[in-house]
Amino acid sequence: MAALHYCTSLAQFTRDLMRKRNGDSKT
Repeated sequence: MAALHYCTSLAQFTRDLMRKRNGDSKT
């Protein structure tokens, strides 16, 4: 379970990071 939670957190973090980078690039 802990591994799953970690995986989900990592995926969410990466998603947010990519979104932020995309936003900065757009601007």
